[in-house]
Amino acid sequence: MLVHRYRVFAAMVLRLVLFCSLFVLRPPMGWGEEGLPWSQVENSVRRYFAANWNDKQINLMTQGHASLALRQLDHLGWQVEDQKDILKGIPADSDYLIQVLSSASGQKLLKHLPNEEMLYDRLDRIIKQPGGRRLVRDMLKLPDGYRYAKANRPRGVPAMNEFLPKTRKGKDQVIRNYGKPTGRIYTLDQFITRLHESHDELVAKASKKR
Repeated sequence: MLVHRYRVFAAMVLRLVLFCSLFVLRPPMGWGEEGLPWSQVENSVRRYFAANWNDKQINLMTQGHASLALRQLDHLGWQVEDQKDILKGIPADSDYLIQVLSSASGQKLLKHLPNEEMLYDRLDRIIKQPGGRRLVRDMLKLPDGYRYAKANRPRGVPAMNEFLPKTRKGKDQVIRNYGKPTGRIYTLDQFITRLHESHDELVAKASKKR
């Protein structure tokens, strides 16, 4: 009698586990192997940052914010396969670029140059040079420090990288690929573009299986 009851109970538990697995293992109905529609992905990400960013912040992409946005997509039904690679290309919350641009002088720079192309890339490259951190920090404290951060400057205004300390041999430091993208993700638009690439790959893989 006890054996029979145990078998009945075990069968009920097994059915419950199988029933729950339908919700855990299967994507939501209608999404298929492509996962979430891209429009829903983009809207979800933009809503997240609209709710968590404000005018008092620099609104630079960090690994912390990106991780939470990716986790939200996971809850909605799309686990981004290459999210580790995406996060590697985003500045950490403790990154010096984030720290210096979060300061009052850094925010002042961004207000002066809100649409400056590749500003973050150039600053990031300077920071990684010997003496670069101190240079960026000190230049941003100047009332007109933003002038040196611009790509197109008035005649006679040197670029910020020209103020880097000399090498041991007394020569100017040369920054390779200065003025070119670093490949890192600094902005929301860059983050969304990178997510779109991952989503396109997911859709392409699903199409090949058909």
